[in-house]
Amino acid sequence: MPHTGQKGFNMIELKKTVKISWENAAAMVSLAMNPILGMCCECRASCEEPDYWNVRLVDGRLSKLQLAKLLDAVDAPASARVETFPEDDDSSRCLGMELSTLLLRRYLGQGWETAFANNDGIFLITPGDSDRLLNMEQMLRLGDCLIPIDELKTKQELVEYLHENGATHTTLMEFCEPYREQYHNELCWGYPISDGKHLGTFLVLVREGVLSLPYDDADKVDYELFCLEDARMCDFESIEIFLSDWKKFAEDLEHSMLCMREYLRKKKEVHDEQTN
Repeated sequence: MPHTGQKGFNMIELKKTVKISWENAAAMVSLAMNPILGMCCECRASCEEPDYWNVRLVDGRLSKLQLAKLLDAVDAPASARVETFPEDDDSSRCLGMELSTLLLRRYLGQGWETAFANNDGIFLITPGDSDRLLNMEQMLRLGDCLIPIDELKTKQELVEYLHENGATHTTLMEFCEPYREQYHNELCWGYPISDGKHLGTFLVLVREGVLSLPYDDADKVDYELFCLEDARMCDFESIEIFLSDWKKFAEDLEHSMLCMREYLRKKKEVHDEQTN
């Protein structure tokens, strides 16, 4: 009987793997760096060679003193210090793979068995808590901040809070205050363009996604007054419409202001000629 190779197949071991995109890896490393350095660092991450990845600053450079603070904060070994410190310069834009990995591990709060990288991202093999990492990878990136959508308040919680305390802009800001403290952003945005039914709306992040809170009126004390009966969850198509209308609004306004500026420039020239 021919050999089937079954023994070889028994040696195959399936392991959990979590992919982190380069965009999110850069954001996670940035968020680990910021409190250590006491400054906001915008970073980019990429695979520079097979299985070698690096994080670099978008603007500016880090001094050797700043690099040393990062290395000390993550208890970096001597090899990481050799890789990170520039040989012929007093500063560097790049962190090196060892320091980048240690900062990523610090942000995630857990380790992994091994990792490999390619142009798509970094793949963590057998991480400590794969479900948590999968949730992290699905977070919303807002500037340099990653927002864990599944930890936000629900639509029902927001609507009930507005019902109980007043459906106004002031109440919405009270509801969003914890977000401002944690993320330095209220996670809601005013959209002052009419859809033909309402004067405008507020887009609010909730656990289910993006909630549109329209308004038709405002007062001097609490500002916008929301129409809770017309609150709706946004989908991809509705955000596309919001974006399209906003671009048209912004383009029309910019064109009008440029025309105004040109008119006033000519008027000023005439006035200056008459007074000289």
